[in-house]
Amino acid sequence: MAFTTYAVFLGIILFNAEAKRLFSFRLSWFDLPMIVWWICPFISSISNDLGIFDGLKELGAQTINWVLPYLLGRIYLRDLEGLRKLCLGIVVGTLSYIPLCWIEMRLSPILHQTIYGFDGSGGRIGQNVIEGVGYRPIVFQAHGLVVGAWFMSAAVISVWLWKSGTINRLFGLPFKWLAIAIVVQSFLTRSLAATVFFCVGVFIFFISKYLRNFLPLLAISFCILIYLHNGISGSLAKDEITAAVSGVTSESKTESLQFRLNSEDVLVDKANQRMWFGWGGYGRNRVIDHRGYEYITDSLWIIVYGTRGLVGLASLTLVFLLPSLVLIFYFPTGAWHHRRLAPVAALSVVLALNMADALLNAFPHPLLTISAGGILGLFADHTESKTLGISLKAIESPVPTSSAIAPLSQRSSTK
Repeated sequence: MAFTTYAVFLGIILFNAEAKRLFSFRLSWFDLPMIVWWICPFISSISNDLGIFDGLKELGAQTINWVLPYLLGRIYLRDLEGLRKLCLGIVVGTLSYIPLCWIEMRLSPILHQTIYGFDGSGGRIGQNVIEGVGYRPIVFQAHGLVVGAWFMSAAVISVWLWKSGTINRLFGLPFKWLAIAIVVQSFLTRSLAATVFFCVGVFIFFISKYLRNFLPLLAISFCILIYLHNGISGSLAKDEITAAVSGVTSESKTESLQFRLNSEDVLVDKANQRMWFGWGGYGRNRVIDHRGYEYITDSLWIIVYGTRGLVGLASLTLVFLLPSLVLIFYFPTGAWHHRRLAPVAALSVVLALNMADALLNAFPHPLLTISAGGILGLFADHTESKTLGISLKAIESPVPTSSAIAPLSQRSSTK
């Protein structure tokens, strides 16, 4: 992450025309969740008496992993064309991954070891062997679940770009077939969560396109918030969740999920002792029982709640969910499928789906942070300069222009 982030900003500095855009950045209330998420590690260190030096070190790591990628999107991808190019880059990158996935599905996850000389998964290759089926590809990621979540995101984006007509041909080929190839490979990554979230993303697409209804996208945010509330309060319906999962997966995976949920109960009890800003670093949020067993921290939400507290968890959740909420507020659902706005809608849906995935796994991707920065930058710059209507008139929404650019509270209902 450090090398990637520094390399991009070095390129910006070397190209003066791009460096000038750094000085055009203006803070907005849209940036508040990221600002809180940025300073939260410093406050966590201070509140746990770990010292100012530790707080500054954590602040530096937070800057590299989250803030700088967010600023890249916020400054350089804050318009419709920039977000379209981001979607196109995600699609092209995913297409390049398909043959590498085929190699590992056939031969086992060997590419990282072969090319770099060490196991990039941290000894978790065995977790990517699917009994009776084969191998889950890892390629150059930390886990096969990362690849699954990535292909899920790219598949949702591809379907949205294809059906909206945003991209018709790519590499001289009809974009439809490339989108189908990504969708097929997303199923072949053998990640149940990714498959479910892809189906949810497609469901949102069709409901918003043909019924002009934004409720499924809004429901994702509410479900995430309800899950987090119940998880923190200890009222999560664990038995009902595992019973639902048991019908679509193996017994071993169901038991693994049940064990994880039980572990989170113990971890939540520890986190609640320092509810607001968490326990800070050095594994202070972890729990080791009298037998010396350390309870697992698999999901991103329990890691953040334990280390950064409720303030950190709330701010990170808003970073991922605010783009979809802003999309719903400013645009009627019929406008989401216009070829110019479709990339914004697709990325907003993907961010919400990945926040839902963070309830199960802990593999945040920097391109998600860049996407959030770009979308919030689009709305922040235009709404604060009162040019939102002017800049988006070219969208030619299928609904009247006045309702296509007005906030939800000012719209009249249209069919």
